[in-house]
Amino acid sequence: MFTQQQLNNIDRRYFTVFEASPYFVTVKSKNTRHFWRIHYGQKSCTIFHSHQGDGNYHEHGKGRNLESCLKKIQNHDDYQLKHRKPENNDYDYFVPLPDSEYFVC
Repeated sequence: MFTQQQLNNIDRRYFTVFEASPYFVTVKSKNTRHFWRIHYGQKSCTIFHSHQGDGNYHEHGKGRNLESCLKKIQNHDDYQLKHRKPENNDYDYFVPLPDSEYFVC
């Protein structure tokens, strides 16, 4: 299960957190505006992806832990932003800003 420390370490400058519990984390990337659900598993965590956040998630991969899953999401964002056609890219780019709000379960 995800620990409170792991949940508190989610980068709120990069992700908007919608749900953070011991077994599920739902975030939205501020770069691509894609939605992600991470499900805790005993051997690995499963990453699910949705473009709209409308509940239509598809499995996108696995990670060792919450930190590795979030890193995979950031790598996906990097790839997406580098390979999109400019006319189709109306997304925000990540600009690190101080964030005073921390999510606490």
